[in-house]
Amino acid sequence: APGRAAAPATVVAVPARDAGAGPAGTTDGQRGWALAHWAVARAGALRIDRVAYAGRVWSAGDAGAGWQHAPKRSGESDKSRDSEVRITLAQ
Repeated sequence: APGRAAAPATVVAVPARDAGAGPAGTTDGQRGWALAHWAVARAGALRIDRVAYAGRVWSAGDAGAGWQHAPKRSGESDKSRDSEVRITLAQ
């Protein structure tokens, strides 16, 4: 309706760090990228609008461009960018 504020986006942050239960030989980066690519592959079915991990971002609105460089947010460290996969759901 006109004049209504848009609802805030729902962001799910999933830890990319393995708690030690992952397959032998799997690194934290591999786990994070595996999750990020899983989310992109299911974006349509799960209504995922954006996936961010390790300084890269994929957007459903520009899916043909693939993974793009994501500028750092204020106060964000390189370590925090690599520690979780951030999945933004479409509203």
